[in-house]
Amino acid sequence: MHHEFTTVADYFGYTLARRGLSVRTQNNWAQGGDVLVIDAQAANVVRIADEHGWTHGAPSEWPGGWVAVGPADEVGGAVKTSELLYRSPGPGEFEADAARVICTVLEHLRRSGHPLPPEKPGEVDEALALAHLALTDVGWAPQCWHDPDGWCEELRAGHAAYLEGKAVAVGADDAGTLSCVAELGHFDPTPYGDLRGALEALRHGGMSSWKRTPYGRVWVDDAK
Repeated sequence: MHHEFTTVADYFGYTLARRGLSVRTQNNWAQGGDVLVIDAQAANVVRIADEHGWTHGAPSEWPGGWVAVGPADEVGGAVKTSELLYRSPGPGEFEADAARVICTVLEHLRRSGHPLPPEKPGEVDEALALAHLALTDVGWAPQCWHDPDGWCEELRAGHAAYLEGKAVAVGADDAGTLSCVAELGHFDPTPYGDLRGALEALRHGGMSSWKRTPYGRVWVDDAK
């Protein structure tokens, strides 16, 4: 989907605005570009920028980036001088990194008591669900940044594992994940009688687990 957007600011702005957030740009004079700003609290805002300190680059040229929270009146829209909430593992991987950026913003707003529109019943976002799970596994920054480089590598590896098959499916609930896989022809519940029977068998088999995220329930293959 990010291929539809000319700039990183366009992509993040559109995606976050769809979730009911107030999004704008702020000139970052020191770096010669604009950062993306999300209103968080009366005195603070959340800022997003790439490694160069701006957001006018194309998603295909994403060099990695930052999410930070700081005073709304901070001069020049600086990012690195604020409290860092997220640091990209490195360049490339825009789609996966963008999902982690969005999850970080939403999680910070959620924890700080900022009102977020309720999720629609049954609404599932697979990209955000897997990013949220990977961030939860390694621990949300900055509390877990005892070793920032190690944190980044662990995050990259963990997220990649989910994307490459450790996450079997994402659904509105446990049975929904099985239904998704069955519809694709990758799982046959017939030997178990129905989806409920299949779910019980998988749970008792000890090789699968289901993890809750704000963006859907994730069926995890614990053998991978």
